[in-house]
Amino acid sequence: HTGSFSGSHPWRSPHGLLEALQLLLTADPSWLRRLKVTLVGHLTRSETQATAALASSGLVQMVEEADHGEALRFQQEGDVLLLVDHPRPWPASNLPNKLFEYLALRRPILALCTPGMVADTVSGLEAGMCAAADDPRAIAGVIGRLYEAFASGTLQQHACTAPLDHFHRRFLTQQLAVRFDDVLAQHARAPCP
Repeated sequence: HTGSFSGSHPWRSPHGLLEALQLLLTADPSWLRRLKVTLVGHLTRSETQATAALASSGLVQMVEEADHGEALRFQQEGDVLLLVDHPRPWPASNLPNKLFEYLALRRPILALCTPGMVADTVSGLEAGMCAAADDPRAIAGVIGRLYEAFASGTLQQHACTAPLDHFHRRFLTQQLAVRFDDVLAQHARAPCP
């Protein structure tokens, strides 16, 4: 994971993930040898405290300071990229910039999110797996399935292979320009009041 959690949105939290990791370790301590979670970016004091035990076990690595280039390098080295959206009682209508960075890298995404645009995009592009950010058991289950795919050599089957041109700024700007042209043309044909 690159970036902040509650530092960028007060409801975004790594706590569901951390609880899931603890569930995995409690059930099978060999996860210490099989899994490494790297959190790149600033953590709040409470997030750091919540992560401390997992960090001291070696399961979680915290990298406090990284510029954007270094964060991208961590993304490129990851087998699975973690996206944490904040829980909300309504379907999410936004797509964070990080999702587009992750999609471009063609790595499987573990999206911790509620129903909405993030879940629809990850699922629709077959770009990874989703679980609710506040459901540690579901998160642990998805981590287990991703690890099984990694161990069997099929992890890359969970990465996006779809064309992504329709997300490019040039394409989106062109579509917006067409809409503006349509509105201006309709206005030009409308009778003057």
